Amino acid sequence: MVLDLSHFNKFITVPKCKFEDLGKILHVLPFRGYMATFDLKSGYHHVKVCDDHLQYLGFKWQGEIYQFLCLPFGLSSAPHIFTKLLRPFVKKWRSLGLDAAIYLDDGLIFGPSSSSCSHAVDAVRADLTKAGFFFAEEKCSWTPAQKSSWLGFIIDLNEMTIELSEDRLVRARDKLRVFSHVRPSLHDRLSWSGTLAFMHLILSDVDKRNTMAVAREAQAQNWGLGRKWPKSTHECREIRYWLSRLRAPPSRSLTPSRVDLDFDKILQVDASAHSVGAILADAHGLQLGKSYRELPMHLLAQSSTARELFAMGYGLDTFHSQVQSRVLIYTDSQAAAIISKKVFLAPTQLESTHSISHRLGRKVSYAPRFSEGAALTAMANRLGLRTIGSVSDLQRVADG
Repeated sequence: MVLDLSHFNKFITVPKCKFEDLGKILHVLPFRGYMATFDLKSGYHHVKVCDDHLQYLGFKWQGEIYQFLCLPFGLSSAPHIFTKLLRPFVKKWRSLGLDAAIYLDDGLIFGPSSSSCSHAVDAVRADLTKAGFFFAEEKCSWTPAQKSSWLGFIIDLNEMTIELSEDRLVRARDKLRVFSHVRPSLHDRLSWSGTLAFMHLILSDVDKRNTMAVAREAQAQNWGLGRKWPKSTHECREIRYWLSRLRAPPSRSLTPSRVDLDFDKILQVDASAHSVGAILADAHGLQLGKSYRELPMHLLAQSSTARELFAMGYGLDTFHSQVQSRVLIYTDSQAAAIISKKVFLAPTQLESTHSISHRLGRKVSYAPRFSEGAALTAMANRLGLRTIGSVSDLQRVADG
Protein backbone atom coordinates (compact mmCIF):
# COMPACT_ATOMS: atom_id res chain seq x y z
CA MET A 1 0.00 0.00 0.00
CA VAL A 2 1.39 3.40 -1.02
CA LEU A 3 0.14 6.50 0.78
CA ASP A 4 -0.26 9.60 -1.42
CA LEU A 5 1.86 12.16 0.40
CA SER A 6 2.70 14.27 -2.65
CA HIS A 7 1.50 17.48 -0.99
CA PHE A 8 3.07 16.70 2.40
CA ASN A 9 6.40 15.80 0.76
CA LYS A 10 6.75 19.38 -0.48
CA PHE A 11 7.48 20.43 3.11
CA ILE A 12 10.07 17.73 3.81
CA THR A 13 13.79 18.27 3.36
CA VAL A 14 15.47 14.97 2.59
CA PRO A 15 19.24 14.82 3.26
CA LYS A 16 21.45 13.42 0.54
CA CYS A 17 22.06 9.73 0.87
CA LYS A 18 23.97 7.31 -1.34
CA PHE A 19 22.22 4.04 -2.03
CA GLU A 20 24.31 0.94 -2.70
CA ASP A 21 22.78 -0.46 -5.85
CA LEU A 22 24.61 -2.85 -8.15
CA GLY A 23 26.56 -0.01 -9.75
CA LYS A 24 28.17 0.85 -6.41
CA ILE A 25 29.42 -2.67 -5.66
CA LEU A 26 29.95 -4.05 -9.15
CA HIS A 27 33.71 -3.67 -8.96
CA VAL A 28 34.14 -5.37 -5.60
CA LEU A 29 32.39 -8.59 -6.62
CA PRO A 30 35.00 -11.37 -6.38
CA PHE A 31 36.31 -13.09 -9.48
CA ARG A 32 34.55 -16.48 -9.67
CA GLY A 33 33.20 -15.89 -6.18
CA TYR A 34 29.89 -16.81 -4.55
CA MET A 35 26.77 -14.88 -3.61
CA ALA A 36 23.59 -15.13 -1.55
CA THR A 37 20.60 -12.79 -1.54
CA PHE A 38 17.91 -11.86 0.96
CA ASP A 39 14.80 -9.72 1.15
CA LEU A 40 13.48 -8.04 4.29
CA LYS A 41 9.74 -8.64 4.59
CA SER A 42 7.77 -5.37 4.53
CA GLY A 43 10.98 -3.53 5.33
CA TYR A 44 9.49 -0.12 6.07
CA HIS A 45 6.95 -1.63 8.45
CA HIS A 46 9.75 -2.52 10.88
CA VAL A 47 10.15 1.19 11.66
CA LYS A 48 7.79 2.77 14.20
CA VAL A 49 6.75 6.38 13.64
CA CYS A 50 7.02 8.91 16.47
CA ASP A 51 3.60 9.51 18.07
CA ASP A 52 3.82 13.26 17.45
CA HIS A 53 4.10 12.64 13.70
CA LEU A 54 1.17 10.26 13.28
CA GLN A 55 -1.20 13.14 12.54
CA TYR A 56 0.64 13.78 9.26
CA LEU A 57 0.41 10.18 8.05
CA GLY A 58 -3.33 9.64 8.00
CA PHE A 59 -5.94 9.05 5.30
CA LYS A 60 -9.69 8.69 5.07
CA TRP A 61 -11.38 5.68 3.51
CA GLN A 62 -15.10 4.83 3.49
CA GLY A 63 -15.75 7.45 6.14
CA GLU A 64 -13.11 6.13 8.55
CA ILE A 65 -9.80 7.85 9.38
CA TYR A 66 -6.66 5.71 9.52
CA GLN A 67 -3.10 6.52 10.54
CA PHE A 68 0.15 4.80 9.66
CA LEU A 69 1.92 3.66 12.83
CA CYS A 70 4.98 2.60 10.84
CA LEU A 71 7.09 4.11 8.08
CA PRO A 72 4.80 4.42 5.02
CA PHE A 73 5.58 3.91 1.36
CA GLY A 74 5.13 7.29 -0.30
CA LEU A 75 6.99 9.39 2.28
CA SER A 76 9.91 11.07 0.49
CA SER A 77 12.26 10.68 3.46
CA ALA A 78 11.46 6.98 3.98
CA PRO A 79 14.30 5.60 1.78
CA HIS A 80 16.82 7.82 3.57
CA ILE A 81 15.54 6.80 7.01
CA PHE A 82 15.53 3.09 6.24
CA THR A 83 18.98 3.19 4.64
CA LYS A 84 20.43 5.02 7.65
CA LEU A 85 18.83 2.48 9.97
CA LEU A 86 20.63 -0.40 8.26
CA ARG A 87 23.95 1.37 7.70
CA PRO A 88 25.42 0.37 11.13
CA PHE A 89 24.87 -3.30 10.30
CA VAL A 90 26.76 -2.95 7.02
CA LYS A 91 29.52 -1.06 8.79
CA LYS A 92 29.87 -3.83 11.37
CA TRP A 93 29.99 -6.60 8.78
CA ARG A 94 32.63 -4.86 6.72
CA SER A 95 34.74 -4.14 9.76
CA LEU A 96 34.80 -7.92 10.28
CA GLY A 97 35.83 -8.51 6.68
CA LEU A 98 32.38 -9.71 5.59
CA ASP A 99 31.12 -8.57 2.20
CA ALA A 100 27.49 -7.43 2.09
CA ALA A 101 25.41 -4.65 0.60
CA ILE A 102 21.79 -3.60 1.16
CA TYR A 103 19.68 -1.56 -1.22
CA LEU A 104 16.63 -0.60 0.86
CA ASP A 105 15.23 -4.05 1.78
CA ASP A 106 17.19 -6.11 -0.79
CA GLY A 107 20.50 -7.56 0.36
CA LEU A 108 23.46 -9.18 -1.37
CA ILE A 109 26.17 -11.19 0.42
CA PHE A 110 29.30 -12.29 -1.42
CA GLY A 111 32.71 -13.83 -0.88
CA PRO A 112 35.65 -15.32 -2.80
CA SER A 113 34.67 -18.88 -1.83
CA SER A 114 31.55 -20.82 -0.91
CA SER A 115 32.72 -21.21 2.68
CA SER A 116 33.52 -17.52 3.16
CA CYS A 117 30.14 -16.58 1.70
CA SER A 118 28.38 -19.08 4.01
CA HIS A 119 30.17 -17.59 6.99
CA ALA A 120 28.99 -14.12 6.00
CA VAL A 121 25.43 -15.41 5.46
CA ASP A 122 25.33 -16.82 9.00
CA ALA A 123 26.53 -13.55 10.51
CA VAL A 124 24.18 -11.33 8.49
CA ARG A 125 21.17 -13.52 9.10
CA ALA A 126 21.86 -13.76 12.84
CA ASP A 127 22.39 -10.01 13.30
CA LEU A 128 19.24 -8.96 11.44
CA THR A 129 17.11 -11.62 13.14
CA LYS A 130 18.38 -10.54 16.55
CA ALA A 131 17.53 -6.93 15.69
CA GLY A 132 13.91 -7.90 15.01
CA PHE A 133 13.83 -7.97 11.22
CA PHE A 134 11.80 -10.57 9.34
CA PHE A 135 12.75 -12.09 6.00
CA ALA A 136 10.57 -12.80 2.98
CA GLU A 137 11.93 -16.34 2.82
CA GLU A 138 10.32 -17.06 -0.55
CA LYS A 139 12.48 -14.28 -2.01
CA CYS A 140 15.70 -15.22 -0.19
CA SER A 141 18.47 -17.41 -1.55
CA TRP A 142 20.74 -18.20 1.39
CA THR A 143 22.77 -20.96 -0.29
CA PRO A 144 25.96 -19.55 -1.86
CA ALA A 145 25.91 -19.70 -5.65
CA GLN A 146 27.94 -18.25 -8.48
CA LYS A 147 24.83 -17.04 -10.28
CA SER A 148 22.21 -14.89 -8.56
CA SER A 149 19.50 -12.38 -9.34
CA TRP A 150 19.60 -9.02 -7.58
CA LEU A 151 17.84 -5.73 -8.30
CA GLY A 152 16.72 -6.77 -11.76
CA PHE A 153 20.03 -8.20 -12.97
CA ILE A 154 21.47 -11.70 -13.28
CA ILE A 155 25.00 -11.74 -11.87
CA ASP A 156 27.22 -14.62 -12.99
CA LEU A 157 30.55 -14.66 -11.17
CA ASN A 158 31.72 -17.81 -12.93
CA GLU A 159 31.43 -16.26 -16.38
CA MET A 160 31.95 -12.77 -14.92
CA THR A 161 28.92 -11.25 -16.64
CA ILE A 162 25.77 -9.37 -15.73
CA GLU A 163 22.59 -9.33 -17.79
CA LEU A 164 19.05 -8.04 -17.53
CA SER A 165 16.75 -10.45 -15.67
CA GLU A 166 13.95 -12.18 -17.56
CA ASP A 167 11.33 -10.28 -15.57
CA ARG A 168 12.87 -6.92 -16.40
CA LEU A 169 13.32 -7.93 -20.03
CA VAL A 170 9.62 -8.82 -20.37
CA ARG A 171 8.59 -5.53 -18.77
CA ALA A 172 10.88 -3.56 -21.09
CA ARG A 173 9.49 -5.35 -24.15
CA ASP A 174 5.91 -4.67 -23.03
CA LYS A 175 6.60 -0.95 -22.61
CA LEU A 176 8.30 -0.84 -25.98
CA ARG A 177 5.40 -2.53 -27.79
CA VAL A 178 2.87 -0.14 -26.26
CA PHE A 179 5.08 2.82 -27.12
CA SER A 180 5.51 1.70 -30.72
CA HIS A 181 1.79 1.22 -31.48
CA VAL A 182 0.16 4.30 -29.95
CA ARG A 183 0.48 8.06 -29.86
CA PRO A 184 2.62 8.10 -26.72
CA SER A 185 1.96 10.52 -23.91
CA LEU A 186 4.55 12.39 -21.90
CA HIS A 187 4.11 9.73 -19.22
CA ASP A 188 4.83 6.97 -21.78
CA ARG A 189 8.00 8.73 -22.89
CA LEU A 190 9.23 9.25 -19.34
CA SER A 191 8.44 5.63 -18.51
CA TRP A 192 10.51 4.34 -21.44
CA SER A 193 13.35 6.74 -20.62
CA GLY A 194 13.33 5.39 -17.07
CA THR A 195 13.62 1.84 -18.38
CA LEU A 196 16.70 2.76 -20.41
CA ALA A 197 18.19 4.59 -17.42
CA PHE A 198 17.73 1.45 -15.31
CA MET A 199 19.72 -0.57 -17.86
CA HIS A 200 22.67 1.85 -17.95
CA LEU A 201 25.01 -0.70 -16.35
CA ILE A 202 24.80 -3.04 -19.31
CA LEU A 203 24.51 -0.62 -22.22
CA SER A 204 27.24 -0.55 -24.86
CA ASP A 205 28.42 2.65 -26.51
CA VAL A 206 26.17 1.86 -29.49
CA ASP A 207 23.22 1.33 -27.14
CA LYS A 208 23.83 4.67 -25.46
CA ARG A 209 23.75 6.47 -28.78
CA ASN A 210 20.23 5.10 -29.22
CA THR A 211 18.80 6.21 -25.88
CA MET A 212 18.49 9.97 -26.25
CA ALA A 213 15.71 10.70 -28.77
CA VAL A 214 12.71 9.90 -26.56
CA ALA A 215 14.29 11.53 -23.50
CA ARG A 216 15.03 14.74 -25.41
CA GLU A 217 11.50 14.86 -26.79
CA ALA A 218 10.06 14.53 -23.29
CA GLN A 219 12.37 17.14 -21.78
CA ALA A 220 11.45 19.70 -24.43
CA GLN A 221 7.76 19.75 -23.45
CA ASN A 222 5.88 21.56 -20.69
CA TRP A 223 2.65 19.61 -21.10
CA GLY A 224 0.89 17.46 -18.54
CA LEU A 225 1.76 13.79 -18.18
CA GLY A 226 -1.34 12.68 -20.07
CA ARG A 227 -0.78 14.84 -23.15
CA LYS A 228 -0.21 12.73 -26.30
CA TRP A 229 1.52 13.66 -29.56
CA PRO A 230 2.98 11.77 -32.56
CA LYS A 231 6.42 10.20 -32.41
CA SER A 232 9.23 12.08 -34.11
CA THR A 233 11.43 10.55 -36.79
CA HIS A 234 14.28 10.19 -34.28
CA GLU A 235 11.98 8.53 -31.77
CA CYS A 236 10.81 6.02 -34.38
CA ARG A 237 14.42 5.19 -35.21
CA GLU A 238 15.19 4.63 -31.52
CA ILE A 239 12.17 2.37 -31.08
CA ARG A 240 13.14 0.24 -34.10
CA TYR A 241 16.63 -0.17 -32.69
CA TRP A 242 15.36 -1.38 -29.31
CA LEU A 243 12.75 -3.71 -30.78
CA SER A 244 15.67 -5.53 -32.37
CA ARG A 245 18.07 -5.12 -29.44
CA LEU A 246 15.71 -6.62 -26.85
CA ARG A 247 15.23 -9.90 -28.66
CA ALA A 248 17.86 -11.18 -26.21
CA PRO A 249 18.73 -9.88 -22.72
CA PRO A 250 21.37 -7.11 -22.83
CA SER A 251 24.53 -8.12 -20.99
CA ARG A 252 28.10 -7.05 -20.38
CA SER A 253 31.34 -8.70 -19.38
CA LEU A 254 33.17 -7.91 -16.16
CA THR A 255 36.53 -9.20 -17.38
CA PRO A 256 39.39 -7.00 -18.59
CA SER A 257 39.57 -5.96 -22.21
CA ARG A 258 41.98 -7.82 -24.51
CA VAL A 259 44.53 -5.01 -24.47
CA ASP A 260 44.69 -5.19 -20.66
CA LEU A 261 45.61 -8.87 -20.81
CA ASP A 262 48.92 -7.93 -22.47
CA PHE A 263 50.11 -7.04 -18.96
CA ASP A 264 51.39 -9.58 -16.46
CA LYS A 265 49.90 -7.86 -13.42
CA ILE A 266 46.98 -5.54 -12.70
CA LEU A 267 47.21 -3.12 -9.78
CA GLN A 268 43.95 -1.46 -8.73
CA VAL A 269 44.30 1.47 -6.33
CA ASP A 270 41.87 3.88 -4.75
CA ALA A 271 41.91 6.56 -2.09
CA SER A 272 39.16 7.84 0.17
CA ALA A 273 39.19 10.91 2.38
CA HIS A 274 40.80 8.84 5.13
CA SER A 275 42.73 5.91 3.69
CA VAL A 276 44.00 4.06 0.63
CA GLY A 277 43.74 0.51 -0.64
CA ALA A 278 45.52 -1.57 -3.27
CA ILE A 279 44.71 -4.89 -4.94
CA LEU A 280 47.21 -6.87 -7.02
CA ALA A 281 45.91 -9.46 -9.49
CA ASP A 282 47.30 -11.41 -12.40
CA ALA A 283 46.21 -10.69 -15.97
CA HIS A 284 43.17 -12.94 -15.58
CA GLY A 285 41.92 -11.31 -12.40
CA LEU A 286 43.18 -13.87 -9.87
CA GLN A 287 43.91 -11.93 -6.71
CA LEU A 288 47.53 -12.10 -5.58
CA GLY A 289 47.45 -9.69 -2.67
CA LYS A 290 45.69 -6.78 -1.04
CA SER A 291 46.66 -4.04 1.38
CA TYR A 292 45.36 -0.83 2.90
CA ARG A 293 46.46 1.90 5.28
CA GLU A 294 45.35 5.24 6.66
CA LEU A 295 46.45 8.38 4.86
CA PRO A 296 49.35 10.37 6.32
CA MET A 297 48.12 13.39 8.25
CA HIS A 298 49.57 15.88 5.76
CA LEU A 299 47.47 14.39 2.94
CA LEU A 300 44.10 14.63 4.69
CA ALA A 301 43.66 18.22 3.57
CA GLN A 302 45.10 17.65 0.09
CA SER A 303 43.17 17.22 -3.15
CA SER A 304 41.68 13.92 -4.25
CA THR A 305 44.29 13.80 -7.04
CA ALA A 306 47.12 13.99 -4.51
CA ARG A 307 45.56 11.15 -2.54
CA GLU A 308 45.20 9.03 -5.69
CA LEU A 309 48.85 9.63 -6.58
CA PHE A 310 49.83 8.54 -3.09
CA ALA A 311 47.71 5.41 -3.55
CA MET A 312 49.64 4.55 -6.72
CA GLY A 313 52.97 4.88 -4.97
CA TYR A 314 51.71 2.92 -1.98
CA GLY A 315 50.51 0.08 -4.19
CA LEU A 316 53.76 -0.07 -6.16
CA ASP A 317 55.87 -0.09 -3.01
CA THR A 318 53.70 -2.64 -1.23
CA PHE A 319 53.95 -5.11 -4.10
CA HIS A 320 57.42 -4.02 -5.25
CA SER A 321 58.81 -7.53 -5.63
CA GLN A 322 55.84 -8.66 -7.73
CA VAL A 323 55.55 -5.76 -10.17
CA GLN A 324 58.96 -5.82 -11.78
CA SER A 325 57.42 -6.93 -15.09
CA ARG A 326 54.60 -5.34 -17.07
CA VAL A 327 51.99 -3.91 -14.71
CA LEU A 328 48.73 -2.13 -15.49
CA ILE A 329 47.63 0.38 -12.85
CA TYR A 330 43.96 1.32 -12.58
CA THR A 331 42.89 4.56 -10.94
CA ASP A 332 39.48 6.25 -10.99
CA SER A 333 41.15 9.66 -11.07
CA GLN A 334 41.54 11.00 -14.58
CA ALA A 335 43.86 13.74 -13.34
CA ALA A 336 46.12 11.29 -11.53
CA ALA A 337 46.34 9.09 -14.63
CA ILE A 338 47.35 12.05 -16.80
CA ILE A 339 49.88 13.39 -14.30
CA SER A 340 51.54 10.01 -13.82
CA LYS A 341 52.06 9.72 -17.58
CA LYS A 342 53.42 13.22 -18.21
CA VAL A 343 55.47 14.35 -15.23
CA PHE A 344 58.26 13.05 -13.04
CA LEU A 345 56.75 12.32 -9.64
CA ALA A 346 59.04 13.19 -6.76
CA PRO A 347 59.36 10.62 -3.96
CA THR A 348 58.12 13.20 -1.47
CA GLN A 349 54.80 13.38 -3.29
CA LEU A 350 54.21 9.67 -3.00
CA GLU A 351 56.22 8.78 0.08
CA SER A 352 57.73 6.27 -2.32
CA THR A 353 61.30 5.38 -3.18
CA HIS A 354 60.20 4.56 -6.72
CA SER A 355 58.82 7.07 -9.17
CA ILE A 356 55.78 5.85 -11.09
CA SER A 357 57.28 7.34 -14.24
CA HIS A 358 60.33 5.08 -13.99
CA ARG A 359 58.46 1.78 -13.65
CA LEU A 360 59.44 -0.38 -16.59
CA GLY A 361 56.44 -1.71 -18.47
CA ARG A 362 54.09 0.41 -16.41
CA LYS A 363 50.83 1.71 -17.85
CA VAL A 364 48.41 3.88 -15.89
CA SER A 365 44.81 3.71 -17.03
CA TYR A 366 41.83 5.82 -16.01
CA ALA A 367 39.08 3.39 -14.96
CA PRO A 368 35.69 5.02 -14.45
CA ARG A 369 33.15 3.21 -12.33
CA PHE A 370 31.52 1.22 -15.12
CA SER A 371 34.53 0.59 -17.36
CA GLU A 372 35.60 -2.93 -18.27
CA GLY A 373 39.07 -2.40 -16.86
CA ALA A 374 37.86 -1.43 -13.42
CA ALA A 375 35.40 -4.27 -13.10
CA LEU A 376 37.83 -6.99 -12.07
CA THR A 377 39.93 -5.68 -9.22
CA ALA A 378 38.36 -2.62 -7.65
CA MET A 379 38.18 -4.08 -4.17
CA ALA A 380 40.82 -1.46 -3.39
CA ASN A 381 38.18 1.07 -2.49
CA ARG A 382 36.55 -1.23 0.03
CA LEU A 383 39.89 -1.99 1.63
CA GLY A 384 40.65 1.70 1.93
CA LEU A 385 37.30 2.32 3.59
CA ARG A 386 37.24 -0.69 5.88
CA THR A 387 37.80 1.42 8.98
CA ILE A 388 34.57 3.33 8.36
CA GLY A 389 32.69 0.49 6.69
CA SER A 390 31.42 2.16 3.52
CA VAL A 391 31.82 1.12 -0.11
CA SER A 392 31.79 4.17 -2.36
CA ASP A 393 31.46 4.44 -6.13
CA LEU A 394 35.25 4.30 -6.63
CA GLN A 395 35.38 8.06 -6.70
CA ARG A 396 34.98 9.42 -3.21
CA VAL A 397 34.08 8.21 0.26
CA ALA A 398 30.61 8.64 1.71
CA ASP A 399 30.79 8.66 5.48
CA GLY A 400 27.05 8.67 5.84
